[in-house]
Amino acid sequence: MQPPAFRFCPLICQIGTELQFRPVSAILHDMETTGNAGTSVPLGNVALVTAGTVDVVLVTLRTQAFNIDLFTKLGCDVRRKRLVVVKSAQHFYASYAEIASQVIYVSAPGSASPDWKTLPYRKITHPKWPIS
Repeated sequence: MQPPAFRFCPLICQIGTELQFRPVSAILHDMETTGNAGTSVPLGNVALVTAGTVDVVLVTLRTQAFNIDLFTKLGCDVRRKRLVVVKSAQHFYASYAEIASQVIYVSAPGSASPDWKTLPYRKITHPKWPIS
């Protein structure tokens, strides 16, 4: 494993995870991305690494993937990618929808599911719009 990628591992790994990266393509310190209101959003130290045929952006400060400049500042042209995946509820849409032929939302278990009907609401009286 490359030493710069090792610094990011606590953010992406569980104990026992094996990661194999090709050499790190880009590293930027104190990088910022553009927020939805045009504001600057800090990302901390950022690296672009490749795992197989997949480019991965690793950041040290947790935030939303607001803008495609998260990739382009690292030299990754997302317009040329067949598929771009970001972990974001809705914050990504304004920037990424401009370049996407399709936007697909994925639901994962947890409190941030976009399908509100799957969440175990225990302390509300039903019916409650838009849940029931």
